[in-house]
Amino acid sequence: MNGELGLRFRPTSQFNFEQTYIYSRLRTPGGLELQETPTSTTIFNNHISRSKVNYQFTRELSLRAILDYQAVLPNTDLVELEREKRLNTDFLLTYLLNPGTALHVGYTDGYENLRLDPTNSLFLRGGAPTTSVGRQFFVKMSYLLRF
Repeated sequence: MNGELGLRFRPTSQFNFEQTYIYSRLRTPGGLELQETPTSTTIFNNHISRSKVNYQFTRELSLRAILDYQAVLPNTDLVELEREKRLNTDFLLTYLLNPGTALHVGYTDGYENLRLDPTNSLFLRGGAPTTSVGRQFFVKMSYLLRF
């Protein structure tokens, strides 16, 4: 079973907000007897939520922010998947001098539901996505040469 729901809100020509939610579920076929499950059983559920905000300050200057959340919730009796939860944030500031010539400044950060087990120094999954797993800051300049 799959489903998707989207919402777009644009109160002004400068401000745009989009929200998307995607749900997918994988189930065993009904009537099969898999490991003492005579009826249809969920193998895993996957939830993805994305919030996206764009603001156009001027014709040349814009800011975009994206917040992504993903959760994979498996039935551990049927599959060897871990319960994963991820949260990603992305920010992008763009100064567009003219088409083909632009300056981009961005930042991205990712979080997962990992915690350090002090007894054996291994990462374990559990709880909310509060552990930062990757941070990046970047600057990109593009310039269009015309001949």
